[in-house]
Amino acid sequence: MTGLVAKDQAIYIKDLVDNHYREAEKIIFVMDNLNTHHKSSFYEAFERAEAKRIADRFRNSVHTKTRQLVEHD
Repeated sequence: MTGLVAKDQAIYIKDLVDNHYREAEKIIFVMDNLNTHHKSSFYEAFERAEAKRIADRFRNSVHTKTRQLVEHD
């Protein structure tokens, strides 16, 4: 997903939430620490209610340089 802007990533994650993992309560993404990997990207791409609906379905775990997971809710 390198090179995607925040809105592109938000659209991609919305597709995962709505079509591929509909039944999942929470989806955990393990990603690198890029500025596009924040829930705020949903609010840039979608209306507030839709952005919140998507953001509430996932947890972002950032893979740091030391290869440890840091969880962000």
